[in-house]
Amino acid sequence: MRSVSARREAVCATRSRFSTRTPCFSPAPPALADALRRFDWRTLFLTARSAWGERCEARIFGHALLEKLVAPLIRSARATHGSSMFPADYFALDDTARRAMLDALVAAHILSELFDSRAFAPLPVLGVPGWWSANASPDFYDDTSVFRLGCRIR
Repeated sequence: MRSVSARREAVCATRSRFSTRTPCFSPAPPALADALRRFDWRTLFLTARSAWGERCEARIFGHALLEKLVAPLIRSARATHGSSMFPADYFALDDTARRAMLDALVAAHILSELFDSRAFAPLPVLGVPGWWSANASPDFYDDTSVFRLGCRIR
């Protein structure tokens, strides 16, 4: 069992990482959250391409990630995704209401004692449909240095 101070250090480091380079991924279909956790980039970004903006989205609020995206290097534009549970009606809301809900969910998540880096999954943000023109080509997702093969499921 970890000491209290080791736990506090881990939580502090996770909160810092979350606040600087984390997009929040909001999936309505559970299959998309599952694809993210399974590193199934083709399903997440190609097969489900039409779902982006209507049934799933990624919102960036970390300043370091935004700075990377000004002049992105493909291999460095990866981020960790902070997972939160989104209600089924999230995508029925307008943008202002979604932002307010997301703000409340993220605040509760950050303040949670359960805030743990193991809840994060990598999200190669340049693969998000519409964020980078090169990702319109299916070949874009063949670069395994960016779209890594993984086996971690949480």
